[in-house]
Amino acid sequence: TAVVIGTGGLGHVAIQLLRAMTAARVIALDVTEDKLALARTVGAHEAVLSDEKAAARVRELTGGLGAHVVLDFVGAPPTVQTAGAVARVDGDVTIVGIGGGTLPVGFGALPYGA
Repeated sequence: TAVVIGTGGLGHVAIQLLRAMTAARVIALDVTEDKLALARTVGAHEAVLSDEKAAARVRELTGGLGAHVVLDFVGAPPTVQTAGAVARVDGDVTIVGIGGGTLPVGFGALPYGA
């Protein structure tokens, strides 16, 4: 499973590349319905409104495991927090956007904010 946060700009291109080059189930997150519609049009399997319920919805869609790969094309503090919350324990988070968000990680970090 791959999660793409921010489906405008480069995000919609990432969805197309993921669909063309991988067998990943692609879940797109954005704050506007028109960008979610674009995500569906270019191949996202699921399009989820990026709000306070987004992380729980992604966990539900992944059977509670989280995503293998999370690509954050926004990089703002709320989206980076969401990225960390939806990645599985051994998942990869890549922050592409330069919105100033940081993701603290370490050996003591607990998945899903537990």
